[in-house]
This record gives sequence, structure tokens and C-alpha cells, in this order.
Amino acid sequence: MVFLQDFALGPAPPESFHWRQADFSDWEVRLGDVTYNLHKVILADGPRSCAFFVGAFNSQYAKSFTDLTEMLPSQCHAQFENALDFIYGVRQVVDATNVCGLMKIADVLQCGALLRQCVTSMQHMVTDELAEDWLEAAKDLNLKAVAAACLERMINMKGVMKLKSLEGFAECDMEICVDILSKDDLQLEEDDVAEFVLRAVECTGDVGLQKALW
Repeated sequence: MVFLQDFALGPAPPESFHWRQADFSDWEVRLGDVTYNLHKVILADGPRSCAFFVGAFNSQYAKSFTDLTEMLPSQCHAQFENALDFIYGVRQVVDATNVCGLMKIADVLQCGALLRQCVTSMQHMVTDELAEDWLEAAKDLNLKAVAAACLERMINMKGVMKLKSLEGFAECDMEICVDILSKDDLQLEEDDVAEFVLRAVECTGDVGLQKALW
């Protein structure tokens, strides 16, 4: 005999509330030509809330929408619905192809939960090949921490031949190069590092960076 066997429970509730269910929506988010009808309580006070929307709702009390078209890089627009899926409770939305775009969205919207999932997923998925792919995406999206981590892995895995990657990156962000070359566990010969530093110093007119490199 099953206890309360005949008790009417009704259908099981869904695991997450979907953003496509626009009933009772009270905020619009515009991205290009698309308008999303969303829910302030989930965006700003849910378990995966975004600090960006908390500020938007407080400062834009006379408005009923936010336009993210210019705030999010165009490369991220295709991943925005994945980000909404996550904010509304979908457990896993991150994969190797969208993780950099989702990380940028998490950064702009200040969604700590999504940022943590992106970082954790990267830690589990990373390979030499993915590090090279992510480096290119990170450079485009100005994700400096990701770019630095990818460069460091590439150099440690493939040694001096990958210093060429660091040279290319030095042209746009020398400070990241300084940070990488300062690490005690970098798996490079001192002579190779010294040769790179000589070339890098010649390329930058920033005296402070020149001193940091040396």
C-alpha cells in the first residue's frame, strides 16, 4: 500500500520558468530588431540575477525597457537567448563554441552565476586547440583574463614556438604580457624570455612597461 496513493497532485511543475512565456512580463529588453518581454523579479532578484538590471530598474523608473544593442558586442547577440535560458533557470547552456560570448554577456550584465558557470566550464573543457580558439574570441571581446590564461597555457604546452602568439598580443596589450612573463611557473628558458623582452621593449614607448618587462 502506497501512503496517500489516491491524493491528487496534478501535473509536475516545470523545473524552470521560461522567458518565452511572456505572461505577466513587466520589462522589455531590446537587442537589434528583437524585443524580449521579460520579468523584473527574475532579472534582478532571482537566484541568477544580474546586478546591471538592479541598477537599470532603480535609475530608469520612468521607462519600461532596456536597449542592449550597443552595450553587447555584435558577436554576442547570437548567444543572448542562451544567456536568458540560464538566467531563467536552465541548468546547462555553456559549450565550447559559445562560452566566450556568454562570458562577455555575463560581464556586461554583471551576472555572477553565469560568469561562474563559464569559468568552471572552461576549466573542464580546455584543450590546446580550444585555448587557441578562445584566445581569438577573447581578443575580439576584450576578455583580458581569458586571453591571458589561453596565452599562458599555449606557452607552457608548446614553449618558445608559442612566444610568437605572445608577440602578436603584445601589440594590443603589453600589460598582459608582463603579467604572464612574471609568473614563476612559466615553462620557458630564460634566454628565450630575454630575447622576447628585447623585441618587446623596442616596440613600446611606455617607459613604465619597459621597466616592468625588465
